[in-house]
Amino acid sequence: MKYNYTLIMLNWKRPHNVIQIIKTIHNYPSITEIIISNGHPNTILTFHEFNKVQSLDDSVNNQYYGLDLRFLRGSQAKNNKLIIMDDDILIDHNNLTKLLSHYEKNPNTIVGIEGRDMEDERHYGKTPWKSDICDIVLTRLLVCDKVLCELFFRCKPLVENIYKEGIPYGNGEDICLSFIAKLFYNIRHHSIITNVITIDLPSNDSINSNNTHISYRKKLCEYLKINKELFKNVIHVESKSYLTRNMKSIQQKIEPPKPPVHYITRKKIIQVPKPPKHNNVPSFNLQKEPNVKYIKVGNKYIIRKK
Repeated sequence: MKYNYTLIMLNWKRPHNVIQIIKTIHNYPSITEIIISNGHPNTILTFHEFNKVQSLDDSVNNQYYGLDLRFLRGSQAKNNKLIIMDDDILIDHNNLTKLLSHYEKNPNTIVGIEGRDMEDERHYGKTPWKSDICDIVLTRLLVCDKVLCELFFRCKPLVENIYKEGIPYGNGEDICLSFIAKLFYNIRHHSIITNVITIDLPSNDSINSNNTHISYRKKLCEYLKINKELFKNVIHVESKSYLTRNMKSIQQKIEPPKPPVHYITRKKIIQVPKPPKHNNVPSFNLQKEPNVKYIKVGNKYIIRKK
């Protein structure tokens, strides 16, 4: 492989799956970083014996980002190439090499193993049998560039009124990411690799078991298509040559949102959301009290009486 990759995975209620996946994939040479975002306070994992793994307590951040945590952590990865993976699928080294090799032939796209179509009048539906192209690459397993995660948060305010209707919050993140990527790269389709073999792991509490899942995703797709020019204006896509010339400057200009700041007192930790929960209200500012001294340590404040 000519790139190094960061693997991004959310851990919610299937920690045994996550452990099995990490044991299988940890020694893959081109994966130099693995980020596990633990969204549930009762299933937080630690991986002391695996030196590539960062296992983060995102149980507070989950209230504000939901499924978008995968893109938040992707935008903070040390590598520019990402493997985004669900916790109900297992892939061995040989099949992962097939997937990455295909991506590296044309990295100006998203490559995955399962997709959906959105360009016909149904707005959202399955791709034809054995199709190697799609409009939406499902986040079950995909490969993409880090810049798309950063662009996702640039575009997210445009769709928030519909996006917040998803159950759980963030449902439809794969639709938005794929739509943004098509505009950014100025392409018609993404790629699906049909000869990659994977193993399904237990998938209890899956998102698509919700009975409003399909109707919500159709509504989201229809909205994106209607407002295509608005998204283009935000992304500022001109051509593929624009991407080649300006990728470095784009990555420097786009700043991903930051997780909540923790302000510490002697008795308790006060969680200050940044940004506030699922809306675009301006960030909270710490109001200093006259009889208190604030000592800053990193991104935390130790509060003491004067």
